[in-house]
Amino acid sequence: MQTQGLTTVLRKFSEMKIILKCASAALLFSLLGNGAALAQHACHDDAFRFCGQDIPDHDKIHACLVQHVRHLSPHCKAIIKHR
Repeated sequence: MQTQGLTTVLRKFSEMKIILKCASAALLFSLLGNGAALAQHACHDDAFRFCGQDIPDHDKIHACLVQHVRHLSPHCKAIIKHR
């Protein structure tokens, strides 16, 4: 019975990871505009590292990235400073 419970928890966790990845992709598309697949990828890890609690609220994630701009990866930092 405990194995079944653990399996359910792990399945739910995997589903949440997929949902969060989709939400972050949507956020980055909205932040970066058209033709920005590379730019989207640049901020993906930083968004999860610094702003995971704000997902999926796009405005909060952007504000969070701006707040942490000094600690962002170089590519993400360049994108956030440009916006």
